[in-house]
Amino acid sequence: MLVSSIPFLRWGWDPLLLFLIFLGVHLPSGRFLWLIGMGLGFLRDFGTGAFFGGFACTFGGIGWILNGTRRWVEREEPLVQVILAGILSGVASLAYGGWLMAADPALVWNRALGWTLPLTMLLQGACAAWFFPRLQRRLNW
Repeated sequence: MLVSSIPFLRWGWDPLLLFLIFLGVHLPSGRFLWLIGMGLGFLRDFGTGAFFGGFACTFGGIGWILNGTRRWVEREEPLVQVILAGILSGVASLAYGGWLMAADPALVWNRALGWTLPLTMLLQGACAAWFFPRLQRRLNW
């Protein structure tokens, strides 16, 4: 199962999104990051049983953003990678929420978005700070 059994990590930690951001930062060419993102999003859709195709479109968009901003970001700097992971996780959360609200008009934003979104961004950034160097050493990139 791709969803964690720890309650706090269940809504805030997304390992597939972090892996997509890791690939976007470390791959020499980002030509097909949107396609890799859609594939990872389909894995997340299958694992969660949520609105089918929502994560695929969201992750595809994140891959497209990663490819488009390759020349603007110093990819080797670890602090920039952490900040980028936090910002892109926030963008992904907002985009997925937008997809859900477009699919079901009965859904609305709740008041908890004001504190859950920054916490999610901080958690994803902290996980990126811990996982990215270890994954880079493991893959010998």
